[in-house]
Amino acid sequence: MLSLKRELIDQQAMFTKPIQDSETATEISYEIFRMIAKRSRSFNDGNFVKECIEIAAKKMCPEAAKKFEKIQVNRMTIQRRIMSLSGNIAEQLNEKTKIIEFFLLALDESTDISSTAQLLIFIRGVTQDFEVLEELLGMCSLKGQTRGVDILNVLLDECSKTDLDLSKLSGVATDGAPSMIGVNSGLVTLLKKDLQEENISAEDLMQFHCIIHQEALCSKKIEFQNVMKVVVSTVNFIKSRGLNYRQFKQFLDDIESEYGDLLYYTEVRWLSRGLTLERFLNLIEEIGIFLAEKQRDVPELKNPDWLCDLAFLVDIANHLNVLNTRLQGKNELISQLYAHDDTSFQCKLTLFRSQLNSGNYNHFPNYNKMSEKFNKTAINFSYVEKLDILIQSFQDRFSEFKKVKPLLDIFSNPFTISVEMGQSQCS
Repeated sequence: MLSLKRELIDQQAMFTKPIQDSETATEISYEIFRMIAKRSRSFNDGNFVKECIEIAAKKMCPEAAKKFEKIQVNRMTIQRRIMSLSGNIAEQLNEKTKIIEFFLLALDESTDISSTAQLLIFIRGVTQDFEVLEELLGMCSLKGQTRGVDILNVLLDECSKTDLDLSKLSGVATDGAPSMIGVNSGLVTLLKKDLQEENISAEDLMQFHCIIHQEALCSKKIEFQNVMKVVVSTVNFIKSRGLNYRQFKQFLDDIESEYGDLLYYTEVRWLSRGLTLERFLNLIEEIGIFLAEKQRDVPELKNPDWLCDLAFLVDIANHLNVLNTRLQGKNELISQLYAHDDTSFQCKLTLFRSQLNSGNYNHFPNYNKMSEKFNKTAINFSYVEKLDILIQSFQDRFSEFKKVKPLLDIFSNPFTISVEMGQSQCS
């Protein structure tokens, strides 16, 4: 009896084991395809990945090497299964949007390398259990014009695909384009009109301009065109010419410089200016020697006033970059972002201004070092004026956040809110 039972189990295993191996191979293939899609790799890379796996298997576990041959990684299979993964993610998003109580939409319109306008729509919602959902709702191509009405039609179409209940919409965050925030024909204005036509109240719909973008716009008020013009032209002279660039890198390598290269300045990258200026300042002596060998005269590199301007700009740009970095990242609430920007950084700017007026340069180490080098003890009040401009710019641009500050304080520091005010804000 026992022998018959053992034979039956062995016979069943002959059928179940291949099925299990096949399911495992399919699961592995999905993981591989997910990584390929996540890293934007070519679908043809699947065969290369499989070859690497087979080589490793033959060396480490030759007895199981044949199992890895069952993994299907041809291009068409990758395409089908990535589409399957995409569909599954969309289904999960649709299920999550059904249980959220309130949500906010963030929109960003930009142009890709093919000159096609792309509209990115992000959603952040909260469930009844205070579970926060933050996902990319969709990316839509705008083939024609990018007016407010065109963006609105795309937005409403995307919301209908996921069955979003617009009566639960509490706010919209946009960039600063006129098509987004225009008073008469901007997206937000048209969206409010559309909600009213659907008998949905839009009076309490909050509108915000991207807080990181506003910080970047404020930072542009510190112009120093006399510095930026020289730095950008010098960097371009070295890096945009093949021979110069190779010789400069070799020169840095020969003298065993701490830094091996300069950085390009790209205006659309918000951290670019600070990083470019700091690297330029750190390599200022090496750049001067190299330009002298190339017989390119840049008198500003020997001008104490210009070098002090450069050092001051590096310091203030570094402070702005620290703020910009703190404003980025997931799972950040608007109350936290506003606290970083308004409460914290504007207080710092006021402190910096006060210290500059008294000749204290503790928060400007590069300028302090440069001023000591050239024995510049007098206070440069033009720097104080620059800080005044920056402070005023932050106050003007973030005035819309001050209107909802009581709401933000409920989350950031609830113990400072009176019970009566909390009840009125929540009702």
